[in-house]
Amino acid sequence: MLLPSLLNSFTAHTLSLVSRAECPVCLRPAGKHALGILCSKCRPRLESGSYCQFCGHWLPKLSWLTTYPVQRCRACKDLNSYFFKARSVRSYTGIWKKAVLYYKLSPAGELNAQFAALCYKYIKAGCLSGNWQGVSPVPKRSNSISASEQLAAALAKRLKVAYVPVLCFKKKTLPQHTLRRQQRLSNMKNSMQIKKKSSVQGRWLLVDDIYTTGATVNEGARALLAAGAYQVEVITLARGVDRRVGLE
Repeated sequence: MLLPSLLNSFTAHTLSLVSRAECPVCLRPAGKHALGILCSKCRPRLESGSYCQFCGHWLPKLSWLTTYPVQRCRACKDLNSYFFKARSVRSYTGIWKKAVLYYKLSPAGELNAQFAALCYKYIKAGCLSGNWQGVSPVPKRSNSISASEQLAAALAKRLKVAYVPVLCFKKKTLPQHTLRRQQRLSNMKNSMQIKKKSSVQGRWLLVDDIYTTGATVNEGARALLAAGAYQVEVITLARGVDRRVGLE
């Protein structure tokens, strides 16, 4: 496994010396050696400021909010929560929204490695507790390549934690992006379970690409807790903006 990886890296580096690769999001040159995939303008910096201590939604940038952390914001106060807390690398807006959408279409290779590295960097910055017994993605709804699965596998490798895709759907659900908030919550309710002959215990990290209402990751957390997990934390690439909170 090591030899093909080294060969791919050497090939990419050699090609970059001949022709600089383009960033897949903005089509600008990706870098001197073309190994960064996303250019510096499309790679997100860790977002600063106050955020909800539960769901991770960024809050209006008012000075008093930085002094008094908000435990539950309006975006998640009506959520019957099962996960301990959730964090996202960036808000789902602007160039980062475009980057995540591109990634969802082709979640593999060097781009997947870079997105996993961003999540790893964010976790190591202290946004989550760590010490997990397993890393699991939200289950995919079709036979296509799942961005959540690819991201979770690469992130688990960086964290040196077991990658265990134990979740699956036990009933058919509608695509979440076609539904309103309350419909999303109802659509996901009691929709997941642990795969047969799987066991869960201890603390778990649940991985998804986008957190919008929290319905999907919350249902995944419910299924993990019901199967024996002690605590579930959530990491996603992007956090949908809830206008009720007043962000941006």
